[in-house]
Amino acid sequence: MAAYWYFSNPDEAAAVRAKAVQEEEEIRRKAGEFGDAGRARVESAKKQAQMTADSTIQSAEARARQAAADAQDKFDSAKSSAQKAATDARDSAEGKYAGYKNSAQKSLDDARNSTEHLYKEARDAVGGKAEDIKEEAKAGWFSWLRWGKSKAADAEKEAKALKAEADKKTS
Repeated sequence: MAAYWYFSNPDEAAAVRAKAVQEEEEIRRKAGEFGDAGRARVESAKKQAQMTADSTIQSAEARARQAAADAQDKFDSAKSSAQKAATDARDSAEGKYAGYKNSAQKSLDDARNSTEHLYKEARDAVGGKAEDIKEEAKAGWFSWLRWGKSKAADAEKEAKALKAEADKKTS
């Protein structure tokens, strides 16, 4: 029945055909527009994704640079603290060493002075005793028996022995 209508109404059939051609062209035009719009949306989304990726990369790089700077600052601070602690420890050790050295030198000087004093006292005491005994022997009335000389010689030996003993104690 469509064929009958087609042949019986040629004007209307031509109008339908023209309308169909026109609608086809309109559909093609709209399809092209939709294609262009789709491509534009894809390009826009692609650009936006690229911008977001670039922004994210830049942000990550900035955070990495900041983290590196913070780490360097912490390292420098720790290094400075360690150097200060080492310097303080060295200064403290040098101070203690100087104190101990001075104390040891003072003790040595005191011991030396004490030893020299005791040595002089012992020498003076022994020398004085020997002289006293010698003088006593000479002055005695037994000098004609040579007993006084023998006693003086014994006293000298005893004095030398005491002096040697005093030398051993002090050295």
